[in-house]
Amino acid sequence: MINLNKFPRKSLILALVITSCTYDNFTVKYYHTGELKTKTQMQDGRKNGVQTGYYKSKEIMFIKNWVNDTLNGKSESFYENGKLESEYYLSDNVYDGEYSIYYESGHLKENGKYENGNVVEKTQFYDAPLLLKRLIVRYYFYSGENQVNEIIVLDRNQDTILERSNFYEIIIPKDTINLGETFEAEINLVAPYFKKSKMLINFVIPGDSIHLRQIFTDSLKFKYSHVPKVTGLHSFAGLIEEVEDNGYIDDSTEIRKMYFFKNYYVRTTVPHTKLDMSK
Repeated sequence: MINLNKFPRKSLILALVITSCTYDNFTVKYYHTGELKTKTQMQDGRKNGVQTGYYKSKEIMFIKNWVNDTLNGKSESFYENGKLESEYYLSDNVYDGEYSIYYESGHLKENGKYENGNVVEKTQFYDAPLLLKRLIVRYYFYSGENQVNEIIVLDRNQDTILERSNFYEIIIPKDTINLGETFEAEINLVAPYFKKSKMLINFVIPGDSIHLRQIFTDSLKFKYSHVPKVTGLHSFAGLIEEVEDNGYIDDSTEIRKMYFFKNYYVRTTVPHTKLDMSK
């Protein structure tokens, strides 16, 4: 047994710090210093509704939307000065849809789009009074991860700076053809990655024995043709592989890959019916 007589005869103070409380329809959490940290709407013991987070200064830090303990809908974060920092959309805890990120000054820093958790395109802006330059990066989801597809840098006049960019264009005269007709496409590598050195360009079309790997050392254009044998939706997909050519290629050779993907449709040929003008 503890003998309280051993302690000085002074008042004993018990400090109880409450860091969270649960009510019928919401839960609140506090910083150890006592300020409100989060307030979350609840239903049947799960997060359902709006969750708001706070700085110690009482300014809003974030606003999230929950459905049965999963993030759904818009999620926003804020700087302590009250300005918007970011805005995302989620579906079952997965980023999906357009997003935006801002500098603390309020200028747009980055925006883009997610598809099922994968970034498909983003544009980065420089924090300047007139947003003098911006960087556009497009992605292609390949082999389980996002691959950089194109890089485009624009100047203050929104003109492309080819020396800092790396992109291509795909020209498809007809995106819908009849069965038995030839599908044609052309790839033009507008802005190569290796600007000042010799290079090899490999246009790779997987699964095509004829165009499996075409190597061009004197042209940045590649023409492709194919006669589909079945109707329906088809894909023209592959990659452009830029290889730095310093006389030999080994494990240290730098290689830049850009993946491309375009759909086209093959329909059943509709026979022409001659009108009987004698009737």
